[in-house]
Amino acid sequence: MTALQDLKTGVAAYSAGELESAQSSFEKALVQAQASADESEYSYSILLWLGKVNLELCFLKAAEDYAEKAQALSNKTVAAVEEDTYDLETLFTLIKIKRHLFTEAEQLAQELLDKRTATAGSSSLKTAIALHNLGTANLEAGHFPEAESNLRRAFIIRENISGKESLDYAESLRALAAVYAAQNRSVLAEPFAKRALKIREDNLRATHYLIGHSLQQLAALKLKSYHVPQAEELWRRSLSIAEAQFTPNHPHVVSALNGLAATVNADYRPKEAAVIYEKAYKAAESAFPKDVRNLFNSISGLGMVYVSVQEFGKAEPLIRRGLAMLKDDADLQFAGEYSMVENLIATQLYQGKIIDALRLFPDSMRAKHTSQFAGALNLIESVTEFVQKNVLPPEVPHEKVPRKTEE
Repeated sequence: MTALQDLKTGVAAYSAGELESAQSSFEKALVQAQASADESEYSYSILLWLGKVNLELCFLKAAEDYAEKAQALSNKTVAAVEEDTYDLETLFTLIKIKRHLFTEAEQLAQELLDKRTATAGSSSLKTAIALHNLGTANLEAGHFPEAESNLRRAFIIRENISGKESLDYAESLRALAAVYAAQNRSVLAEPFAKRALKIREDNLRATHYLIGHSLQQLAALKLKSYHVPQAEELWRRSLSIAEAQFTPNHPHVVSALNGLAATVNADYRPKEAAVIYEKAYKAAESAFPKDVRNLFNSISGLGMVYVSVQEFGKAEPLIRRGLAMLKDDADLQFAGEYSMVENLIATQLYQGKIIDALRLFPDSMRAKHTSQFAGALNLIESVTEFVQKNVLPPEVPHEKVPRKTEE
């Protein structure tokens, strides 16, 4: 096959949601293009598609490398037409978002929006895409009012031009649902998520990864609203799609496993939840590159399930590791640390490690939280110190502790 044929095959596979197949076709196309005289004609587009598909597969380093190669090629060839150059700028913005470089992402997205508005007008589909990217960057940065404003503007443009049954419109619905969910406005988020899922189901094959994404979003909303049976069904459907499309340790698979485990645990089936969390933990641990948030969710979820079934010896190392991850990774932020602290204290007390419970966290960790958080730990420390000094015997081997004589 020629480079152009492989490129077309890859684009078709990408559209069908067959990302690994698309990646393979694009890689073949690149080899063909670089070995022939038509490199300048097709290599740029191939590199751009390789960046896109690697981003969807969560291979951020590879996506960034291909984007940089495409940029270098665009600087010395006229083959990079304006439309492709725009796609390249979008790709760089999305990579910055995935890398949690939100300030840079917002800046790139704003610059792109300004260019689109100037060249295509404020109501074009090109401008809508730029607005959507900026809104996504705003959302990930926690700038919710700006995110909602930009995403709504994109939503209205797409509704007017593409129609209410288009995949672009569904993506805007999904993004707005994410904004509302991030602000705990589930009542507003759920109708948007449902509609996005319905449009994707009507336009894509049943195992398309985008349907899996929508299922996960709606499942999380159902769980938050305590509709546990509905949430479980949605998580199981999303897991089935992820396992059909990706490797067993892919972030999309681990995410679905974590969500399913949390839902099963919410249904008072902790032993079953532990089995699912263990599978997620093993997959997340073996993934490359590692998805830190998924790994943290597996570790902390499994640890807390072990606490609930009173397997404290198994729980303690997991909770300790989860807390260490919180301390070392600013992106995880709070992420339920207070409840993890409580569970770790429980593991210590039930194992008789009262003194160890005093030395759990340095002051630097306490300083990140409210006075209520610090007060709770200080109270536990004070009580335990009192018990240690006034009730417990000195820390010496058991056989050397003198028995009190009966009066």
